[in-house]
Amino acid sequence: MENVSACTVNDNSLAGNQQAKLGDQPNGLVSCTYLKNKDIAEANIFADSLPKGKKSPFNITWAKNGNLVKLSKISTKVGTDELGLGGGIRGQVKANISKASRIRLLRECAMINREKIPSRQALFVTLTYDASEAHRAYTWPDYKKHLNNFLTQLRQQFGKKIFGFWRVEWQVKRFLKYGHAMGHFHVLIFFKQGTKARIDKGWLSTTWNKITQGSEAHLRAGTQVKRVKNWDHLAGYFSKTIAYLGKAEDGQAPELEKMALGRHWGKINAEVISEHQQMEEAPLSRWGFNKMRRVMLRWYKSKRKAGNYFKSSAWRAYKKRVCCWGQTMYLFMSDVLMGQMMEACYVGR
Repeated sequence: MENVSACTVNDNSLAGNQQAKLGDQPNGLVSCTYLKNKDIAEANIFADSLPKGKKSPFNITWAKNGNLVKLSKISTKVGTDELGLGGGIRGQVKANISKASRIRLLRECAMINREKIPSRQALFVTLTYDASEAHRAYTWPDYKKHLNNFLTQLRQQFGKKIFGFWRVEWQVKRFLKYGHAMGHFHVLIFFKQGTKARIDKGWLSTTWNKITQGSEAHLRAGTQVKRVKNWDHLAGYFSKTIAYLGKAEDGQAPELEKMALGRHWGKINAEVISEHQQMEEAPLSRWGFNKMRRVMLRWYKSKRKAGNYFKSSAWRAYKKRVCCWGQTMYLFMSDVLMGQMMEACYVGR
């Protein structure tokens, strides 16, 4: 695998007295000029030499101080996405969150600017239902009403000082036991800088218990609050809990999987979330696009521990979509690592 952690230019690789010329590029990224077969050739990964008014179809986009990178080839056809395939129609929402919906949720979190919001400014909140007959009778419209009521009171309490995401998780074990869809909510709450990251546990328990008309036992155990330790803790919790791709245990609850329930996740104060997400982009040359695609695929392959996945037809199909059809690539990668990959790409064609 190519070394993508750093890049140094060896003067001995250049003909004559010519040396690599490192020029400043947007956002601190680097390109270079090198000699090959005594002819000066541009190995610039950026598309900065195009005629005026012409745009490169190749782009790399990243979340500033975030953890998301997007490599795309833009279609010139009207009314199509980056692949030129069109948007399509979303299917009916089922009890289990789809892979596409899960990935969209993970991307939203990965785009957050970590300099604007320290990880210690976030809380994990869990809102549950008990096994009482009254709670078992609730349906998705009831769940949605309870959640909206809670979020309204949360906004009244903190206003625009908070933002975050919520996720509903449907429980297979309770469905198998009671024959009725039951779930609970996971809520990730960020507090803006200068705001104390704290929710009064008494207020939280009382508010949720009152909304759901719970019992005394539910008042004591119906809510949980945890503070985020660091960004790794947040990422792990987010991917394993909030964005968990649930499955029925050994196919024991196919009825639950087929049930048409409501959306699985949503935003809290979406406009404040946008203030804490900053995407930047740079146009690439065709050579730069192809080079970055190879390096990013190799990095992805080195990071994923998936046994025989890379021998499977799924991996071959994904590579075909990316390499042959120009499908957009998304990787959960820091902008710092992306910059190091950029530097590694100017060692030659």
